Amino acid sequence: MIVLLALLGCIGEIPPHLQVDRPVTVATPQPPPTGLKDLVRQDPLVRRPKPRDPGDWLKIRDGAAVEAWSSVARMNQVTPADWTQLEQTHTGTAAVALARGARLAALEVLLAGDVEAPAQQQVAAWLGATRVETHPTTKNPRGPLAWIPGTTITEKRQAILTIAERSVLLGWLD
Repeated sequence: MIVLLALLGCIGEIPPHLQVDRPVTVATPQPPPTGLKDLVRQDPLVRRPKPRDPGDWLKIRDGAAVEAWSSVARMNQVTPADWTQLEQTHTGTAAVALARGARLAALEVLLAGDVEAPAQQQVAAWLGATRVETHPTTKNPRGPLAWIPGTTITEKRQAILTIAERSVLLGWLD
């Protein structure tokens, strides 16, 4: 038997009558979404929902806003400003909660590592804090996250995530 396999290996190509039939997989199209429940599923904080294909969300309530969210979600290198702009252009829609959920997901990833001084600015941006262009009145200004409650970095991380989670839930009420 081993000799037969070795000979077949030397031939280079397996004869058709000895080949194993591979199952043919046919991609079944996803049914069209019927509402936000298809997007939210079990996570009301909408951290990482699937944006689906372009145009899939247009037929549901707030479909244009959800479609705008999905186009941003499919982009590479999304910034906090992209989500803030989406919130501002689609106020009063589900896009507000979806944008805030995306920011929460980014914060969770960012806070998984150490939050050093340069990363604090990123955390503040993903949290939704805007950049202030005024000059500080002291020579030793406080860090971007000094206003967050807590004395240890663990307490500050938990406070940041709590603020972001509440923001998402408030976005649903927007």
